[in-house]
Amino acid sequence: MDNIEKAEKLKRRANISYEEAKEILEQCDWDLLDAVIELEARGKIKSENSGSYTAPSNTHQEVPKNPKQVAETYQNYDKNKKKERSFFKIIWDGIVFLLKKGCENTFIVSKNGRNIMDIPVILLVILMVISLCTVLIIMLIALFCGYRYSFSGPDLGNDKVNSVMNKAGDAAENIKDEFSCKDAYPNSSENREKDTENNKNETQEN
Repeated sequence: MDNIEKAEKLKRRANISYEEAKEILEQCDWDLLDAVIELEARGKIKSENSGSYTAPSNTHQEVPKNPKQVAETYQNYDKNKKKERSFFKIIWDGIVFLLKKGCENTFIVSKNGRNIMDIPVILLVILMVISLCTVLIIMLIALFCGYRYSFSGPDLGNDKVNSVMNKAGDAAENIKDEFSCKDAYPNSSENREKDTENNKNETQEN
């Protein structure tokens, strides 16, 4: 809890002006418990035997009987505020970390050993979030067209990650080669079977 919040809380609790609250807190080195005790000593807060305290304006407000409980209430409030700030700070730090790493690492598209395109990884992630299926289909088609993928950067640009990408490219090339052979020699197996049968017939005739 910062000094302004302490002054505002003490002002509302003791029903005094902001200047008075600030003055008493400054005198007590911004310690709420000491400030409450000092106000009680000055008669601006009734003793702990009373269930309430009044300001000189004769207004009435219920407070805990023990002034220490007032300070503890402020301290609990301060702790809860710090927890909330810590939670949001963790989330914010995580987002900043991911953005930083996404910009430091690069996704590279190449063909025949020549880089065609390289983009920050964060942009690739954004594209996948927008349309995952479309991006995956385009990447798969590009693999069969001879394109290769790799990463560079301090986190993703290592042999382990890029070897996986190379294996994916090799697998696509092997599948493409198999289909190319079948298209080039569609009747090769049938011709071999016919040749085998003809050889058998010739042997039987002889």
